[in-house]
Amino acid sequence: MAGQGMRSYEMTEIGVRGLQECLTEAFAIAMDECEGVFLSVDIVEVSPPHDHADITAALANRVVLEALSAIARRSQDARDGTTWSPSQPLLDGR
Repeated sequence: MAGQGMRSYEMTEIGVRGLQECLTEAFAIAMDECEGVFLSVDIVEVSPPHDHADITAALANRVVLEALSAIARRSQDARDGTTWSPSQPLLDGR
């Protein structure tokens, strides 16, 4: 990754620097003539036999749904010539 100029954030770094600082930096990098973004979400902790309230399963579902919704919205904006505002939740009310 480093050889190709890619940047990644691990939870240890996020814990030390803070989520907001890491997100601000990641968005700046992603918006600066970036050709693509790869998002990896570690959901290995989702284990239905140990998650009796389905909390981790619901969270994993939400993360995937949010990511797919963002991809779909980007395609719609490209097709329609519109621009989505980050101040408007993709899944507002869902």
